[in-house]
Amino acid sequence: MLESLKNSLTSVVFPPHCLECEAPLPVDALHQWCERCLLDLIGDDDDVCVRCAAHLRQPSPFEAGCAFCHRSAFRFDAAISIGNYRGTLQSVVLEMKRSNGEITAYQFGNLLGKLIQERTGDSFADLIVPMPIHWWSRLKRGFCAASVIAAGLSSQTGIPISEKILRQTKRTKKQGMLSNTARFENVRGAFSTRSPQKVVGKTILLVDDVMTSGATANEATKVLKKAGAKRVYIAVAARGVRAS
Repeated sequence: MLESLKNSLTSVVFPPHCLECEAPLPVDALHQWCERCLLDLIGDDDDVCVRCAAHLRQPSPFEAGCAFCHRSAFRFDAAISIGNYRGTLQSVVLEMKRSNGEITAYQFGNLLGKLIQERTGDSFADLIVPMPIHWWSRLKRGFCAASVIAAGLSSQTGIPISEKILRQTKRTKKQGMLSNTARFENVRGAFSTRSPQKVVGKTILLVDDVMTSGATANEATKVLKKAGAKRVYIAVAARGVRAS
């Protein structure tokens, strides 16, 4: 009751508003975007590739995957995203990557959690693992977007988080500056597990902000499955693909 009263008073003093356009929101809003901005974020695509999370304008002609991934030897079992990295979603993701983007990252996690519940239910995974970044990168950025997204996702779904299972032990070049082939080589051997016994037989939800080539997710999945994970699913705010 006290918590409910506190939330109500907070809403009166600091009424909720859309993170994108700052339009006022209802006190009981499920997320911090208005309906128009939420539609811009998610888009109106009819099809989504379950294998790589790309949002498609038309059904994929391939039996497994889509035009973006059917030739890729991904180790992860499936992926989910809010939308493709373009338009409003791209703008919001870029804003999120700044040092004050924790609120947006947390809301992305909440939204991903709702999408997962709608498509799969609450027993989707046993454990949420945020994609780690090297300690030097965390120091420069001020926060790890994947960790905050994971916190929002956990709050929505109730799936527990573990930030200590996976770590990045090697500094890598920025993936965005490399070709697809070079990206896979760049992250090779970049991750390790601290507590492999915690993932044995488990279904892991690996969380990141953006997935483009899938190289980072693929390498992290390799490490988790080598440690004994039964399945690894990927959840990202945005899927970095060209318009389809």
